[in-house]
Amino acid sequence: MKDILKGILYVALFAIPFIPLIVSDSLFFPFITGKNFTFRILVEIAFAAWVLLALYDVSYRPRFSWIAASFTALVAIMFFANFFGEYPQKSFWSNFERMEGYVTLVHVFLLVITLGSTLRTEKAWNWFFNTTLFAASILSLYAFGQLSGNFTINQGGTRVDGTLGNAAYMAVYMLFHIFIALLMLIRSKHMYAKYGYGALILVFIYLLVQTATRGTIIGVTGGLFLAGLYAALFAKNAPQVRKFALGGIMAIVLLVGAFVAAKDTAFVTENRILNRVASISLEDGFARFQIWNMALQGVQERPVLGWGQGNFNYVFNTYYEPELYGQEPWFDRVHNIVLDWLIAGGVVGFLAYASIFVAALYYLIYRSRFQNDERFPVVEQGILFGLLGAYFVHNVFVFDNVVSYIFFGVILAFIHSRIGEPVPAIEQSRVPQKIVDNIAVPVVGVALVGAIYFVNIPGIQAAGDIIDGFTARSPEAMLSAFETALARNSFGDQEIREQLTQRAQQAIRTEGISEETRTAIISTTEAELLKQIEEKPGDARVHVFVSAFYRGIGDIEKAREQLQQARALSPQKQQIIFEQGFVEMQAANFPAAVEFFREAYELEENYRDARVYYAAALLYNGEVEPATELITDEHIPAFAASNIAMSAAAVAQAYDLMLRAATHRVEENPNDLQAQVSLAAVHYDSGDPSAAVAVLEGAIEQFPDFAEQGESFIADINAGRKPGSSPVNVMTEGQEVIEATVE
Repeated sequence: MKDILKGILYVALFAIPFIPLIVSDSLFFPFITGKNFTFRILVEIAFAAWVLLALYDVSYRPRFSWIAASFTALVAIMFFANFFGEYPQKSFWSNFERMEGYVTLVHVFLLVITLGSTLRTEKAWNWFFNTTLFAASILSLYAFGQLSGNFTINQGGTRVDGTLGNAAYMAVYMLFHIFIALLMLIRSKHMYAKYGYGALILVFIYLLVQTATRGTIIGVTGGLFLAGLYAALFAKNAPQVRKFALGGIMAIVLLVGAFVAAKDTAFVTENRILNRVASISLEDGFARFQIWNMALQGVQERPVLGWGQGNFNYVFNTYYEPELYGQEPWFDRVHNIVLDWLIAGGVVGFLAYASIFVAALYYLIYRSRFQNDERFPVVEQGILFGLLGAYFVHNVFVFDNVVSYIFFGVILAFIHSRIGEPVPAIEQSRVPQKIVDNIAVPVVGVALVGAIYFVNIPGIQAAGDIIDGFTARSPEAMLSAFETALARNSFGDQEIREQLTQRAQQAIRTEGISEETRTAIISTTEAELLKQIEEKPGDARVHVFVSAFYRGIGDIEKAREQLQQARALSPQKQQIIFEQGFVEMQAANFPAAVEFFREAYELEENYRDARVYYAAALLYNGEVEPATELITDEHIPAFAASNIAMSAAAVAQAYDLMLRAATHRVEENPNDLQAQVSLAAVHYDSGDPSAAVAVLEGAIEQFPDFAEQGESFIADINAGRKPGSSPVNVMTEGQEVIEATVE
């Protein structure tokens, strides 16, 4: 039995480094859910096997360290912080998009204890670190495939993200493996192996730069400098190491200096990646500073135990600043590790989290330097010190995900395995083998099956059901898939309901849909949204989503009611005020729409969307002159890009605005035939048929295939008839003005 348990334990632990390679296209959020469910299941299996092994074999039993004690305190404190927080369900279980919460915190804790109690020898840790470096090498090959164009960069653009789906996640993965490779370079006794690890370090640094994640690049640079400085100062008995450390410090200083000196040259400015790194400034950090300030206000409101994990959205909505209009509309993280933990667990939770770092540094630095503890050689002290510093700096600007949690846990387990002290009561206790065989094994086995099922299976099934809803070929099949997903009773109900709502709004417009099916979709969706409001009160985003659904089915009064509740929860959020204005536009209550859009505009006049929507509302209300005054030449591009604004100008016959906007569209897209035809139509509608003919003649010359239709239009104009139908999308009163977009 012991050999079987050892096999299960080691297979589960050594499979964990390959988790970052998982992409589950059959599950909702394919870069998140597959990795997280696999992590949880592997940790549960490993922990169960370890518990039984610890009963059989004293050498596997847990030992004491202040790292383990600090992490235990964090787990205990966060239970109460989440229980008494704003929305405990999300705090404990999170959602598909993040998959963090208390359940992930517990699994990371179990990983630290299990891994730190299992891998006790240098050989075992070398195998583990080499395994994760092998997995990182595979991921790196995929990343190079993205850079060469053979694989798609999942976020789009040029920032490489590998199989992680997010450049910031890729960056922190490279961060850990740069230092792990450096650690193995120092530990290795073979020159060829050292060359191999050195090559990996260079590859990982190159890929880190290709993620263009500025906070992580700064963190790694500072961490490597810190590691080199530490070795240079304290590795007195290793002159060769000090020599290399000093060389590394000089190389870092020279590279940073050269980059700063060259940041305004064409070589840097014309390279998207380098230019992004070079463009770090306090002005760029304005949005982050605003969000951090909002978080501080939230901490003051709940200073002791905070709001619970995953509940920053309540703080964000309450203290929202209109100057943040250019950011994503719904923040659920502070993007600062200190403030994230202060929000999640208050001062008590943050101190517990910080104590983990303090404990690690206590063993690495204080015990080593001042108590002559030789369990960590000087160079390893410096590397691990630099790693923790780099990781902390990264998290000052970003936030954790399953990959960073895993490897932070691995590093903590590595330190714990070295310094953990036996606990006499645990070491000396003996459990008869018969009791272990006949009671402990079946009990732990049943508990493991129950944990795997209840923690993971409903979520996995529901995440797959959502994909079935996306790919359904009929409205009936779509509804059935989402009903099945909701019946799983998983932690993803809010996301399931939101996806159902979006699909429902498309399905009820499907040509040929029966009235019975249409009614069923509407009634089911409405019932689920109302459940969401009941389950998660006080969330402005939910009310906006429900309002968009009501607006989509034409129930204006209920849409108004939901938006009133959303405004009460987040009074200065322009997106909510926009929705109020759109509802009034749809109801053809244009004076009310003007007032809402005026309010949004006056909150932050630099917000171009607010200006354009305000002008559109004025146009629908027949106020052409003030609308024209709002849209100066500077704002024509934004006006021209808005179909709502262009339609409003057509309704109001604001030909000056229409001509300026239509001309801009042609200038921006000279090869767009439709833009030229639209410009000709605007000239004709404004009473200048000769200008319309001139535009059409130019279009015929540029697009020979348009000749027949263009000549027909010109003939109509010359005969005094309106050419064809106006290509400008004129919006009639009472027509829905915009599709709801709640991200």
